[in-house]
Amino acid sequence: MFTEKIEGESTENNPEQKDSPQILDVEGAAKSLGVTKADILQSIYQLEEREIGGVENPSEISDEDLAKKYDFGGELVAVMDGKVVGYLYFYYRKEQADLFETAVSSSSQKKHIGTYLMDELIETLRGVGVKKLNLTSTFEGVENPSMGFYQKYFNGREERGKSKLKFTQLGAYNKGFEVEI
Repeated sequence: MFTEKIEGESTENNPEQKDSPQILDVEGAAKSLGVTKADILQSIYQLEEREIGGVENPSEISDEDLAKKYDFGGELVAVMDGKVVGYLYFYYRKEQADLFETAVSSSSQKKHIGTYLMDELIETLRGVGVKKLNLTSTFEGVENPSMGFYQKYFNGREERGKSKLKFTQLGAYNKGFEVEI
């Protein structure tokens, strides 16, 4: 089962690389950092607001609102030097998954954090039988800022024969990519 696979489990994708992050689920990140799950969700929210929303000093939101916002699927968190530096959240059912959002802090970009997160996501999804991943490039007409990263990541996998990428209409207002993983 999915929660058994990642709950509390740390995966260091390349332990030989000095600056590689730990990729954990929310429970594992909280345990690793000695904080609560709500603290991790608050860190994810703050990162999302700064990096995606462009809010310089985002205010905190209640634990109840955090639970509503992030309790619909799975989250993977990148932890380095005792802090959350990136995350992604997704939802899966049967053989298909949707990746909703990915963000990496400005100070941690260009360190392959997104690649570590995506590698762990694919490994996790494959482990529960998922074969297709939907990536939304526009949602209700708004461009997804992570799309350039997704395209680069999956084009590299496609070149190595590990994924198959195709552009598709994901509903009336949403465009994106469907990736065979």
